[in-house]
Amino acid sequence: MRISGDENYDSYPHNFKSNTLEKDISLYYSFKDNYELKVVENELFSNNVYVQIGTLGEDENVKFGNKYYTFLGMFLTDEYDRIDKIDLNNEKSHSFALIIHCKNIQTNSNIFITIPIKNSDTDDTNVYNAFYNTNNMVFDVNAFIPNKKFYSYSSNYNNEVSNFIIFETSSLTINLDNVNLNKKRNILRKSIKTPLSISKYAPFRKQHISSKINNDIITIECNPYEETDELKDISVEKLNITSSRKKNMIYVIIYYIIIPCIGLLVIYFIFRLIMVFSKQIYLLIKRKHL
Repeated sequence: MRISGDENYDSYPHNFKSNTLEKDISLYYSFKDNYELKVVENELFSNNVYVQIGTLGEDENVKFGNKYYTFLGMFLTDEYDRIDKIDLNNEKSHSFALIIHCKNIQTNSNIFITIPIKNSDTDDTNVYNAFYNTNNMVFDVNAFIPNKKFYSYSSNYNNEVSNFIIFETSSLTINLDNVNLNKKRNILRKSIKTPLSISKYAPFRKQHISSKINNDIITIECNPYEETDELKDISVEKLNITSSRKKNMIYVIIYYIIIPCIGLLVIYFIFRLIMVFSKQIYLLIKRKHL
């Protein structure tokens, strides 16, 4: 939860104190099935390896609040925002984080999605290959997003408006012995006492994200990428029904329900009339023979 005038947010990284206050703001994402990545230098964060997509796409890949962002690349770093719940158990169990970097080109604002990586004797192949084996490699970035609630805050970081999404943990793993970071600068971590709010829902994966079309549709998402004890989140947005759609619905009801019912009633009465006349004729014929 951002407090107006608190300039501590303009530094990075932080140790945050969290609470259970929910914030009703949703995170939607839709990355391509694969990307070609290349290692480049990026000093936006200290102690990192940065991989950038080969060609900046025109697709919008993330929607947060009412803004849309395009995927640029990813950081692997040991300097990232921490939530106090992470440190309570064992901070060293999450020595690194994957930070997905997206940008709104029109407003020159950023969103950074921070996903802690667990220390392990083995590597998550996709994570390791994304940063250390990128020759002609392709990756599904969607698989990195945890199906968990997240923390968020805004900051004027690096003289640009930025939103930071922080996950408490994830199933991603990496071997400490295989990590080699570019040590660029040393940043002192600031402890922020202001509690963060947590999202009401886990992120939603969508088939397509675009600010140019109407996204006011029904969305049901149960992400399969990560097992979690949390209940799967289901979001149903209000269906926008225009007057023309209402007319179409009335037409369908009249054409496919009311008219067939009337037709069946007419056929039934005709059949009854035929049966009555047939019976009268039969009785007349029978009387003549008597």
